[in-house]
Amino acid sequence: MNYYLLRLLIGIILFLPTYYDATNEKSDRNNWLDLTNADIVRVLIFSDISSNNLFIDTRDESLKIYTKNNTFTIQNRFKPLVIQRSGNLVEIPGLDIPIESELLTIGSSNGQINFLSSEFGKKSYRGTIELSVSPNTGKLQVINQVPLEDYISSVAGSEMNFDSPEALKAQAVVSRSYALWSIQSNRFKKYDITDNEMNQVYLGLNVVKQVHKEAVNSTRGEILTWNSKLVLAAYSSTCGGVTNPNETVWKGKSLPYLRSVNDRASCSISPHFKWKYSINKKTLFEQITREYNFTPSTIHLKTGDHNRVLAVLLTDANSREFALTGNDFRLFVNKHFGIYSIKSSRFTLHGSNNTIEFRGSGLGHGVGLCQYGALGFAKAGWDYKRILNFYFNNVKVVDFNRIENQKIALAN
Repeated sequence: MNYYLLRLLIGIILFLPTYYDATNEKSDRNNWLDLTNADIVRVLIFSDISSNNLFIDTRDESLKIYTKNNTFTIQNRFKPLVIQRSGNLVEIPGLDIPIESELLTIGSSNGQINFLSSEFGKKSYRGTIELSVSPNTGKLQVINQVPLEDYISSVAGSEMNFDSPEALKAQAVVSRSYALWSIQSNRFKKYDITDNEMNQVYLGLNVVKQVHKEAVNSTRGEILTWNSKLVLAAYSSTCGGVTNPNETVWKGKSLPYLRSVNDRASCSISPHFKWKYSINKKTLFEQITREYNFTPSTIHLKTGDHNRVLAVLLTDANSREFALTGNDFRLFVNKHFGIYSIKSSRFTLHGSNNTIEFRGSGLGHGVGLCQYGALGFAKAGWDYKRILNFYFNNVKVVDFNRIENQKIALAN
């Protein structure tokens, strides 16, 4: 998983398991996930595409379209079905009776819906689709209601670009755990999770191979728990040899299962294990000034264990100081100068008077599972449970379908 994973989860209220007053009792109840309602994931798709119209390919299927008061059947057509915004309504023009509603729900005869676009070509999704106009962007908001295990199959293929069965099984377990965590802890009413790096990359059916289905089927229902609670199953592409404890990246309490581990450079097979990035110092400082209203003249690093940058310290001409965490500085640079500019918070600073060079190791935040490390260990003969128990401290892999009372608390 790349860069922005888990920013939506910063500041989650801590779970108090044994002692609480009447107010805390309500929070405690809200922190339990009802697993009987966890078979469907509501995913905001096309979240990186701002559009007022979409096209659905109906050549190989018939569609059922539901509004608040009516149901419509669209039989196989040779031209795409147009979905567009009309004020605050979603409209399907070009039919004998045009359909218009605040909310449209679409299902297909074969359980698959195919979208067409000049931006992404053809994308296919399992489940049903809900369309409305986003009150925030004024654009179409598209939510895919997809069965959990179908969702995990796609995430495994979307997040891992290699076909190692044991690495993919590890990915399936952490992705399923993270999806269930998101269902319970998300702050959005209409959806649980997005389809991009803010949560987990989800590209629909296009990326799903047989090896992904097999990895998901062989781990069906399995999640990670610590002390019988659902863990925040963080992961990133390449840890650079050493993972981060969660509190060095995100604000909040240290989590006992997200501790730093040295993976003995198992992820050295990653193309991102070592990297360099150079930038003009004046250009960088000017962007910092525009973003933070602070004009730096010098830059220094405060590092912790294993060259992880804890803080980037900036000083202006009047010796005033301004600081960013290592991860926030990485995200800032990547936002303005390219998503792969500074690949991790494990870097050192070099350069001349005019140029700053960052030399680093790893890709992503480095907390939890290292995906390329999982691949390295799988190649060395480790199975997925051993991999997971290496990267997550004192966890257990359990089948959530067998959990008593079908309720589980979050380990936060």
